[in-house]
Amino acid sequence: MGDICNTTDNDFDKIAVGALTQLVDQIHDKIRKSDPDFRELIKRQYEKGDRLDALREKLDTETCGALDEYIAVMLDRCSHMMESMYIRGAKDCILLLNEYPECR
Repeated sequence: MGDICNTTDNDFDKIAVGALTQLVDQIHDKIRKSDPDFRELIKRQYEKGDRLDALREKLDTETCGALDEYIAVMLDRCSHMMESMYIRGAKDCILLLNEYPECR
């Protein structure tokens, strides 16, 4: 086990992202099971994906590649933003708990 004194902020961020990713997956699963609106969004996503697949057959390889690249960047951006918000929220939560220990 490594020396905690030599752990960098980047190491903590990596650990936090890993832990938060697991939490997000668990939350996603709970929401999917309990929220009919979320299940409807998933259904719509699959329907739109099927429609997109059918339309892609009519497109040339270059256009399909450009669409794939755009979608990948858009998803990466959303994922990065979500991770950043969760990390910021976790840090803010710790600060509040330290400021108001009676709330523990």
